[in-house]
Amino acid sequence: MGKPFENTAIDFETFDGYPAPLFGGLRLRMHPDAVSDLHTLGFDIMSRSNNHTTDWGIEGLIETSRVLDDVGIVHAGAGKTMGEARRVVFSRPQKDE
Repeated sequence: MGKPFENTAIDFETFDGYPAPLFGGLRLRMHPDAVSDLHTLGFDIMSRSNNHTTDWGIEGLIETSRVLDDVGIVHAGAGKTMGEARRVVFSRPQKDE
């Protein structure tokens, strides 16, 4: 049975794993192991441009990129440089096997 959608999109926050957040207040995080589950569910592209992107510093931002790349989820809106953050990305629907 095919998935009930053609493409999915999600707004993803930074990962846990660093000793302390850089700023006070609400800080969002998700465990890196959850990324493969999201990919299995059909999430194939993520927007990372939001006010919590650097809650866990540049290390969290870089780790988020690495984990998303490892799983094969396309992402945009954040990066080590403005060029990376502004990069245009596309996702093509997967055909059911």
